[in-house]
Amino acid sequence: MYCPTCAAQNIDNAQFCRACGADISFLSQARTRRLPEKEQQTAEKGLRYSFIGAGFLIIGIVMAFLAPAPTNWGLCFSMLCAAIPLLGTGVAKILYVRRYEQALGSATGETQKLTGQSVGQLPPRDTSEIIQPPSITEETTKILSVRPDHED
Repeated sequence: MYCPTCAAQNIDNAQFCRACGADISFLSQARTRRLPEKEQQTAEKGLRYSFIGAGFLIIGIVMAFLAPAPTNWGLCFSMLCAAIPLLGTGVAKILYVRRYEQALGSATGETQKLTGQSVGQLPPRDTSEIIQPPSITEETTKILSVRPDHED
């Protein structure tokens, strides 16, 4: 992970930049991406449809064995007619979200290469880039002016 202040390379779980000392602990939290709201809802609908379809499928199978002979095939067929489209739609939505996650993960392939690094694997720190901060009193003395002594 790179520091947003000085662009120095740091290990992934670092809290402070090793070059400038900036707080970079928020970067590891920002790297954990959530799906956008639309894809999150699509995944939830996919799970819901899959469970409802599986429920209809189980009811259809139970009806085939427990219902009386003249009605069991009609009930079983109607349950299967409801189960198959629901299962298909649910699985399709789940697969869509999985493909979206994979596409999102391959877009960030460069950051995935850097995961699991230790400090020894990072390039050496170039200390010539570090600039000593100016003195606090340097700026305040510039705005002060010398006043002539007033004689009473």
